[in-house]
Amino acid sequence: MTQISVWTKAMAASLICLAIVYASSATAQSSDGIAPSYDRCLTLAGTFPDRAIDMAANWLEQGGGNSAAHCYASAQFSIGDYSMAAIALETLVEEATDLALWQRAQIAHQGAIAWLAAAQAERAAPLLDWATEIAPNVATYRIDRSKVRVATGDLFSALDDLNHVLDRDPTHTEALILRARVYRKLDTVDLAWDDITRAINQDPNHPTALLERGFLHALDGNDMGAALDWNAVIAERPASPVAELARTNLAELAAARTQ
Repeated sequence: MTQISVWTKAMAASLICLAIVYASSATAQSSDGIAPSYDRCLTLAGTFPDRAIDMAANWLEQGGGNSAAHCYASAQFSIGDYSMAAIALETLVEEATDLALWQRAQIAHQGAIAWLAAAQAERAAPLLDWATEIAPNVATYRIDRSKVRVATGDLFSALDDLNHVLDRDPTHTEALILRARVYRKLDTVDLAWDDITRAINQDPNHPTALLERGFLHALDGNDMGAALDWNAVIAERPASPVAELARTNLAELAAARTQ
């Protein structure tokens, strides 16, 4: 499992939560009676997606419009139909001209997450570019775009996004971890160590930070340090995708020792 797939699984779990947040903001602004159905449908998308698909399909037939289409796409994502969800969300971004730009940017962000989950980072990039153009200071857009840029090998552009986030919030733990990874890939290991040390000082048990520090220990030839960090990841979150990657790393480390 690659590190981008770890991020993708983590983001997949958050997509429905994001959708529900967006629905709540729509509820607060709506007076036409549609938003409560929207909220209910999206809640189902996160818990009983098959039922949500039926509800959204019926709602579409009754003229539910963009709200119904968004719920349908979110339910598709929840059942693992990532590509179809991404296509639907892309279409919604283009067609939902009645929504405010910030709302369309949020849907574009969801579409990008769906493309990442479908292992098509190159299709996520334009959506994140557009969302970031609309809202350049939303850290989540910058961070997710940096992940896409890492996945497509555009490391210096990823660094630009992470620098932007950290210039505004030097304590942003996820941005520090990601920038450490980019620095490691750029062979600027001293800078990687600086960032990962700051991240772990802020959150000593952060699994992704420990995973990254393990990589840095391994680069330094400190196999014991790497093993300690990766075992700590497994102890902290044994059932997580990050722990799965840590187990893979430990197995590779053990295999290298026997050669």
